[in-house]
Amino acid sequence: MYARVTTVEVPPDAVDAAVRQFEEVTLPQIQSFPGWEGATMFVDRENGVVRTLAYFSGREPLDSSRETAKRLRSDFVERAQSARLISVEEFEVALRAEPAKKVSAAA
Repeated sequence: MYARVTTVEVPPDAVDAAVRQFEEVTLPQIQSFPGWEGATMFVDRENGVVRTLAYFSGREPLDSSRETAKRLRSDFVERAQSARLISVEEFEVALRAEPAKKVSAAA
């Protein structure tokens, strides 16, 4: 699994608008990327930092999404109030832990 980590800075009072824009405009588009396996968004409301992680099933899907993701980032920064792209980084995910799902007993 691989991940693309994007960090954007916005005015602190624009964090909620940035979250809405990502959820309503950007996310529906990245969900159609081949090999896309999810996304996580972190925010620092006090400092106006928004960080997204997009997960991909392998290196090839990550690589093939790069140009479209670049366009989506540009659109996001243009639409977001006074946004500034800080960084884009790509990583191999070494560990991703989730809680075990509980199985209920049949009645």
